[in-house]
Amino acid sequence: MYLEKITKNLEKFDYNYSTAGDIVTVKLDFSHVVTIELCQNRIIIKDKLLGWNFLTGAIEMSLKSSFIYNFVGAVVFGFLCLFASFELNIELNSLYLLFITWVILFSGFYLANYHSFRQQIMYWTHQ
Repeated sequence: MYLEKITKNLEKFDYNYSTAGDIVTVKLDFSHVVTIELCQNRIIIKDKLLGWNFLTGAIEMSLKSSFIYNFVGAVVFGFLCLFASFELNIELNSLYLLFITWVILFSGFYLANYHSFRQQIMYWTHQ
C-alpha cells in the first residue's frame, strides 16, 4: 500500500529512484541518497552522502555523521590555524572563516533538502 503511493508520487514529481522489494532508494541532488524501508506498517527513512559531495569529500557517511566529522575537522583546523599564527606568524583567519562558512552553508542545504523530502514522504503515506 505505502510502496504504491510512494512510487506513484516519485514518478509524478520526476525523482530518480529504484526499488528492490520493500526498499525504495531515491537519489537527491549533490550525491545525497535517501533509502525508504517499508516493513510491517512502519516506514524507516535513512540518508547517506555518497562519495564526492560538498561536506565529506570522497568519504561516504550519513548526514548526522558528517556533522560530527566536520565539527572535529573544524576544531583540528582551528588549532592548526592558531599554531600557525603563534609559531609561524601566518594569519589563516580568513581561510578558517571560509571553511566554517562552507560547512554551515552545505550542512544547511543538505539538512533542509533531507527534511523537506522526508516530510513529503510522510505526507504521501498519510493521505
